[in-house]
Amino acid sequence: MMTERKNVPIQVVGSINMDLITKVPRFPGEGETITGVDFFTAPGGKGANQAVAAARLGAKTAMIGCVGIDRFGKELVASLQREKVSMRRINFIPDTPTGTAMIIVNEKAQNQIIVIPGANHKITEEHLAYSWNTLQIKPQALLLQLEIPLPIVIKAAQLAKKGNTMVVLNPAPAPITFLPAELLNHVDFLIPNEHEAKILAGTDDLETAADQLRNKGPKVIITLGDKGAMFFDDKPVYVDPFRVNAIDPTAAGDAFVAAFTVATLQGQPILGAIRFANAAGALAATKIGAQPSLPTFAEVKRFIASC
Repeated sequence: MMTERKNVPIQVVGSINMDLITKVPRFPGEGETITGVDFFTAPGGKGANQAVAAARLGAKTAMIGCVGIDRFGKELVASLQREKVSMRRINFIPDTPTGTAMIIVNEKAQNQIIVIPGANHKITEEHLAYSWNTLQIKPQALLLQLEIPLPIVIKAAQLAKKGNTMVVLNPAPAPITFLPAELLNHVDFLIPNEHEAKILAGTDDLETAADQLRNKGPKVIITLGDKGAMFFDDKPVYVDPFRVNAIDPTAAGDAFVAAFTVATLQGQPILGAIRFANAAGALAATKIGAQPSLPTFAEVKRFIASC
């Protein structure tokens, strides 16, 4: 386990959303109206979640993305600034709302999410190229997701690999077609969840899916929720979970991706980095909301020591 936090530089290119969260006793059926238990808003978006998670774990984190010129956009930028995420390359887009996500969480700590991209889909290759080429600090890792247009994700991965920057792709939400080789050829670590891995590989067998994804080039780690995670090398290696009283799984995967990246950059072997990431993801599931749930380095360290 890591005993100290190091200020490694990480760049994130991705989404910035405001989450609209409703707690319900159960998910409604088709055409059914039920009464919710609670409602609140919280900063989210997979890109911003991973940026905040990395920053809380000690990374020097920067974000490239877009928000609208509206109340949500201003609130989200202010929130990222408070988390010490560099915002120099955030664009405010006129006449387009900030991205939002509608999230319902039931009493079994399961969620359903609908994402409305808004300004996230207005990022351009020109904005990306300018932002990347004027970075003040060369990142050691780039974190990518799929809540922004795929051509931008591909371009970002290509720019990163030109500078020998490690590329970590969290393929969420999973596309209905397989990811193109021009992207996967530039990815070092592919980190889907179990559902996403099966969609991407076109099979219901998890280990077959992992093997097929690995054959496309990147190292493959599949998050399994309360079952831990699996790393597929020549054969599958399962890393045990940390047991917690889960309340909301939103952003647990984002915490995992950020924690794995931070631990890897700090010199941890893959299985050690996965264990650290499992702990971060487990802690994130113990609080409701995306960014409010993300743990600090000290919290993860204490949690692992207590287990």
